[in-house]
Amino acid sequence: PVDLEEDETDEVEDAPLEIPEAEVEKAEPKEETDTTSSSEATSSSEESSDSSESSSEESSESSSLSEEEVVEEPAEPEPTPVSPEKQALIDTIAKENIAAERWTQEYCTGHIGFCIPVHKNWWYQSFGNTTEHFWHVELSSAPLEQINDGVIVVKLVSGTVGSKKATDGQVRIQGNQAIGFRSWEGNQHFEIVGDASVVDSIRYIVDGLKEYSDN
Repeated sequence: PVDLEEDETDEVEDAPLEIPEAEVEKAEPKEETDTTSSSEATSSSEESSDSSESSSEESSESSSLSEEEVVEEPAEPEPTPVSPEKQALIDTIAKENIAAERWTQEYCTGHIGFCIPVHKNWWYQSFGNTTEHFWHVELSSAPLEQINDGVIVVKLVSGTVGSKKATDGQVRIQGNQAIGFRSWEGNQHFEIVGDASVVDSIRYIVDGLKEYSDN
């Protein structure tokens, strides 16, 4: 009986270990799960990168458009059309003999303290202080009833002649207009303005503008 028990014990110890099939199959789905998760992360990263690049391109285009809008300059306004009646007055003054002996009139104001020469055949009208000018005087070859009826305008405005990139006594052509400049006191200056065709008359007024005197 003793020998039989020892034999049974040896058989049990030598028996091979078998791994259950269920445990082997459990390891395989884990690898598939990891692979799928890595693939999804890669896809998500690529989509995020594409989205970021697209957003960057749109932002760049928007920035470029904004810069173009800032650089773009507004178009210059077209000159105000002149009525046939006004043009006839301009033509009359443009053809006038402006020899020195024909400037026999003078407009003066003690309030502002200046005088300008006026041609013997012209009318003049002072509109005084206006919403736009410290002083406003107009001259024409016909009687003046309303502001802006005149052919030549003498106006006292703020700022120095230097602020208009001009010099004292200068007369220049700007588009279809002639403009003369004279310095004045208190950070002010005169502008004598009219059609370019009457530039010689404007120059004479610019040269003849002087301080008012009671004597």
